[in-house]
Amino acid sequence: VSSNCSTSDTLPQDVPAVTGVLRQLSSDFDDAAVVCEPCRVLSLQSAVPEHAPLGSQERPTVGSTCHDSGICKPCAHAFGKEGCHNGPLCNFCHLCGPEEIQRRKKEKRAFQRAMKQCPPRKLECGC
Repeated sequence: VSSNCSTSDTLPQDVPAVTGVLRQLSSDFDDAAVVCEPCRVLSLQSAVPEHAPLGSQERPTVGSTCHDSGICKPCAHAFGKEGCHNGPLCNFCHLCGPEEIQRRKKEKRAFQRAMKQCPPRKLECGC
């Protein structure tokens, strides 16, 4: 079955989305009629929200970008006497409070203690 429709998803952003979707109108593959219907091209850029500008209150540093998802690493110097010398280019989060580093260390130690109490398991293979 051939068609003039394009399934390419590499159109530039400023080009209207007029690529088509192939639809089979008949269940019989030998006599299948293929129609090209207009559809919308999805892009990852339009699906992902725009980041706040670097240096703003919502994103003071590069490392603060993932703060909302909880995978950031707190900056040890942000709340120190001299502060962080890296400024907005710091790879660590300045949105986490000063107690966050201690809380994460405590959580890690508790996890390690719990893992020590678990009996070691032998891996069984079918050999």
